[in-house]
Amino acid sequence: MKLRHIYLIAAGAVLVMGMGACKPTEKNYRAAYDAAQAKRQAAVADDFIPAQGLQSTDGPRLTTVGETQIYTWSEPLKSDDVKLGICNIAVGLYSMDTNARSLAERLQSEGYSHAGVVTNGDGKFYVVAVVTTTLEEAAAAVAEFEKRHAGFPYSGLQGAPLVLLR
Repeated sequence: MKLRHIYLIAAGAVLVMGMGACKPTEKNYRAAYDAAQAKRQAAVADDFIPAQGLQSTDGPRLTTVGETQIYTWSEPLKSDDVKLGICNIAVGLYSMDTNARSLAERLQSEGYSHAGVVTNGDGKFYVVAVVTTTLEEAAAAVAEFEKRHAGFPYSGLQGAPLVLLR
């Protein structure tokens, strides 16, 4: 009986010491928070480093055409109001059809006769401003669009026109 009593006292002592050692403090919370913030900032900084060598396959690629760099992307597209070409210069990506159509109408009023809306397989709506047949023509059209529309927001895109390849 005495041995059992000693085991219970020892187990209780270990339990009490264990609970006291795991008590979180404000200092521990602050250290964990600061470490998480530093990790998040480092990850964000890594996202903005230009790729050297390998490129990601899950998003637009920066492609060099002559002396111009353009973003290109290939995915299945469909449209009822745009006759798609080999290279389709998108200037916006929206999740709502009405927003995409509003921008397409604005571009048509500015003289972009091929402006319209195309959809991808994910239910997103690209606004296409120009349709071309070669990457060289697409690079020239991108440069011209950027020149005419300084400060354009390129909603949903990476801050520049996107050449959708077919």
